[in-house]
Parts: sequence; structure tokens; C-alpha cells
Amino acid sequence: VAGIIAAARDGLRVQGVAYDAELAAFRLPPEGTSFLENDIGLGLAIQDAVDRGVRIMNNSWGWDFYIGDGFSKAEILEGLPGQIAAFRNMAAADGIMIFSTGNEEQAQPNLQSGMPFYVPELQAHWLAVTAVGPTGEIASYANHCGLAAEWCLAAPGGEVTTGDFGDQIVSDGTNGGLGGSGLDIKAGTSMAAPHVTGAVAIARQMFPNAPASGLTRLVLATATDLGETGLDDVYGWGLLNLENMASVLDAEAGSVFANGAWAADEGQSALIETLTGRLIAGGPAGAWASVLGAHGEHDATPDAYGADADTFGVVAGYDMAATETTRIGAALSMTRTDFDEDGLDNGGRVDALTLSGYAAARKGVLFADASAGVSYR
Repeated sequence: VAGIIAAARDGLRVQGVAYDAELAAFRLPPEGTSFLENDIGLGLAIQDAVDRGVRIMNNSWGWDFYIGDGFSKAEILEGLPGQIAAFRNMAAADGIMIFSTGNEEQAQPNLQSGMPFYVPELQAHWLAVTAVGPTGEIASYANHCGLAAEWCLAAPGGEVTTGDFGDQIVSDGTNGGLGGSGLDIKAGTSMAAPHVTGAVAIARQMFPNAPASGLTRLVLATATDLGETGLDDVYGWGLLNLENMASVLDAEAGSVFANGAWAADEGQSALIETLTGRLIAGGPAGAWASVLGAHGEHDATPDAYGADADTFGVVAGYDMAATETTRIGAALSMTRTDFDEDGLDNGGRVDALTLSGYAAARKGVLFADASAGVSYR
């Protein structure tokens, strides 16, 4: 696993995906006498990694429980306090967790790789990885992306060639290992996950100041589509594609990503203007709805070509007068922002579903307002 991530580029044996990366190894605790004891031990090990500055963590392990398999969110939160606390701390530190989906031929991934299903705020910091064999199709042993499709993709993991999955150590490393190299050949989603971990390390090198959400989105969005068109419950976003990912450093490709982020901000600005207009206009409290539209443009910058963006959407809300001079409310909106780059046949689209809270207060001729929200794009 470590070699797949970062084996040196020295012309000997194998080369890792991110051969310049620094590795830190953490031993998982021995199996305890109870479910809770195991959870606490794992949580402490992960927290130790967070405390020591690890921000990209490969996890070629997972429990043989599967998301959507009868466990409620409340049961998961109560039953895994150690791991969930450590996972949340990793997310708070803007780190990324990469988990293998498991090797039990299941339609759903294992519990740890699917954790954002139960703790949604982890999704921007999570990648689940299933495996494809030499033919590029899902490996016979691999658990599918299933309900984790939105944060899942596939990577090479090898294929079972003889007997049961447990027989897939072709060489045990004795007598010089395979061909005298000291290496083993193994198959599994545990071998697929480190390919993605190496890719995340490269993405971090490409964009050292990007948030974790930008890196996970980059890895997913540049994958090669497999299976059913678009996101599907077998391959998720598709097959890891390092060439596509690296191409965003090309001026035109990188510009599209930069302008996509700008277009998303333009859509949010249009929503904020609509909410502000509602507050300034006053009128009777209660339910309301409105359409919104806006046009924005910017000149070329060092990171992006100039672009134009058009936003359209609908927003509905409910507000009430908290006092004679204060109003508070909530709104749900759906927006679509299309952008085109100046002089190029490049562009894109950003769709957003946003839940917002807003408030305003008046005192004489003075007026103040504020809004906050969370978006799904």
C-alpha cells in the first residue's frame, strides 16, 4: 500500500503515484474485547495522525458492515463515538480521508468508506474507492460505490485469478519475493485506495492552498466515466484519471476550473441580492416566492480568462417580524449559473440548492441586514 502511494522514482522495482510524498505510518490498535473498545482505539489512532499533522490519510481497512444495512444515523453516532470524533477533527483540520470500499462482493460499501451517508458534513473530506480489474470492469470481489456514489470512484485493484479472495497473495515475500524483488502481487480495494491517495497528494502539490473540498472535487470530476452514463452506483464518478487531473494545470483547463468557482460565487451573490431586496422592501411577513436573475462578467486574471455568467433561479421563503424593528426568516432556492469564457469555446454550468437564513433590523434611517446559508452543488 505504501509503495503504491509513494515508492521512490529510482529506476528500481516499482514507482509510487506520488513518489515525492512524505509518508507517516500509524499502527491500528489490536482488536479489543468489545465493539466500543475497538472504536475508541481506532479513534485514538486517527486522532494521533491528525495531531501530528497528517492531512491526507489512506485507509485500506474497514469493518464488514455496509451503509444502508439497517443502521440508523442515531445508532451510528452512538455506537462509533471515537471514530466519528476523530473524523470530524480531521475534517475541521481540512484533511482528507480515503477509504477502500471492501472486498465482500456487496452492492454497498463498508461502513467507514460510506461514513458521510451518516455524517454529511464529512463528504467534502471523503473519498471511497472501489476496484477495477485488468479489463477495466468492476473487480469480482469489490464492493460497489452504492449509496456512497457521490464521493466514490474506482482505481486499479487487480483481479482474483485463483480460488478465493484470500488466495491472492501470489508471493509471500520469502526467498526474495516475486522475481527476487522482495515484492508481492496482491488484489483488493486495499490496493485501489492508495492509487487515489497518491492522486490526492499530487493534487495538493498542484494546488497547495486549495481547500480539501477543492481537491476531492478535482479528483472526482476528472475521473473517466464508466458504467452507466454519469454518476452510478457501481463506479461512482468513474475511473481515476491522473492525466485528466494533471491537465488542469494547462492554462485553458485550469481557467475553466477557476471560472467555475467564480460562477458559483456569482450565483450566490444573486441570491443574496434577492434576500436583501426582500428585507429592504419590507411588506407583510409570511410566505413569499420570487424568481431571480443576474448577469456578471470579469476581465482576465493571472489564473483565468475573462468570462460572462448568467444566473437564473427561484427562491421561496418564510419570514416573521421578531419585533417592530426586526425581521427574521428562512429561504430555499434553486439556481443555475452558466458561464462562457471570452474568445474560447469553453464554459460550464453550476447548479446549486441553497438553504438560507436571513435577518434585518431598522432604527430610524439606519438599516442592517445579514444572511447565511449552506449550498449543495
